[in-house]
Amino acid sequence: VSLFPALVPAFEAGIRSMVMIPLLSTEVVIGVLLFQSTQPRAYSDQEMKLAESVGSLFEGAIAKIQLFTERIRMEEELREIEARYKALFYRTLYCIYIHDLEGRFLDVNEATLNLLEYSREEILSLKLSSIIGEEQWPSVQKTLEEIQENGSQKNPIEYKFRKKTGEEVWVEVEASLLHREGKPYAIQGIARDITARKKGEEELRALSLVDELTHLYNRRGFFTLGEQQLKIAHRMKKEMLLLFADVDHLKWINDNLGHPEGDLALMDTANILRETFRDSDIIARFGGDEFVVLAIETPEVSHEILTTRLQENLKTYNTKRNSLYTLSLSTGVARYTPENPLTFEELLAQADAAMYAHKGTRHNSNLNGRMGN
Repeated sequence: VSLFPALVPAFEAGIRSMVMIPLLSTEVVIGVLLFQSTQPRAYSDQEMKLAESVGSLFEGAIAKIQLFTERIRMEEELREIEARYKALFYRTLYCIYIHDLEGRFLDVNEATLNLLEYSREEILSLKLSSIIGEEQWPSVQKTLEEIQENGSQKNPIEYKFRKKTGEEVWVEVEASLLHREGKPYAIQGIARDITARKKGEEELRALSLVDELTHLYNRRGFFTLGEQQLKIAHRMKKEMLLLFADVDHLKWINDNLGHPEGDLALMDTANILRETFRDSDIIARFGGDEFVVLAIETPEVSHEILTTRLQENLKTYNTKRNSLYTLSLSTGVARYTPENPLTFEELLAQADAAMYAHKGTRHNSNLNGRMGN
């Protein structure tokens, strides 16, 4: 009944027989195969079955056309995705590189070439180990094993990459495993250049360890480096000397000549200590008017030699400088020996006590007749 209004024009045109075969695609009617005749009952059962067979052929052809069309659409999408990936891979500011499971580079983007200053041909002839220092390689190998086992690393890791010129740059790396046909075949790394950040951190760390006035190490810097040096001396069976020095009469200088003159006395003391001791020795302004030096003792560098050299340098300084006061230091020395090891605090306490004993045995100076203790 519902089809009657649509059939009226056919009957008005003299059509008396009609066969309609629905054409299906995934169980959805997408069209009709229509046979018409002006003769009543024009189609036999055999012709009806033939019409159904023709309809099935049409359905098969339509399905193939749809699959072909879908495949073309998917290929176009894949080409578009590939183009986007290549644009991201080659043009991003991050360094992206791919190497096989043995570490041989397979591909790198422009950012990687620019950072490491290699040509594409040069870097594709290298392995990952060529751009990473030997001291880092054990850590890198452990990370690569983790990636192959888990598919990716847990957290970004900081490494130093070596450029073609030999210069090192700091990078933060994240890497993951790549698969082909269900099997792992390569590792892709994404590296971010953090050299500027690391330099900033180093500068801040240096500021936190260096005295602003004298540019020697401060108390924190002395403890940080001194404790490390003491451990090395113990392991290497080396003796060390710790000298504790106090600038005499600094309060008088500040009170009578002003704090700028007192600051100058501290800076001059720092320069005299630099002249007296070696670059390898750790020299620090411990606080206020106190200075400390940690030095490895050798036959050429003993307690007596160092203190004598220090007093001679002070004498030379005072001879050349026309001042209202004589710059002098009270000193105390403690010795560290691996056979009778002391903690760093114990060594400092011994040197401090020796310095105060030295100060107590000295006569009070009046600073060219004008200064009291």
